[in-house]
Parts: sequence; structure tokens; C-alpha cells
Amino acid sequence: MRPMELHFMVQEAFGFPNGIVRSNEIEFHEPARSGDTVRVEQVLRYECFCRI
Repeated sequence: MRPMELHFMVQEAFGFPNGIVRSNEIEFHEPARSGDTVRVEQVLRYECFCRI
């Protein structure tokens, strides 16, 4: 899975020409080395800034 894959999948599914990423954080507890396993986790949160 490439970084921000979920962002691009949702953008394509809804046919949005553009998307806004509010934050993107990468955290390494120690430097990654060749042969290390790296885990990816993505969270999608919906925020409506609509006027009601």
C-alpha cells in the first residue's frame, strides 16, 4: 500500500477532482534499515464544514 492510498481511493470513488489532507504523520521509533518490516495504518475521518 502506498502512502495515503485511502485518500486517493476515496477521491476516485466519489469522483472528486481534488482532496484535502488535513494531516499526515509518519513516526519511526528508530531508523528503518534494509530488511525491516514496516506497517502502514490509515484512518479516514469525515468532517463536515457545511452551514446548516
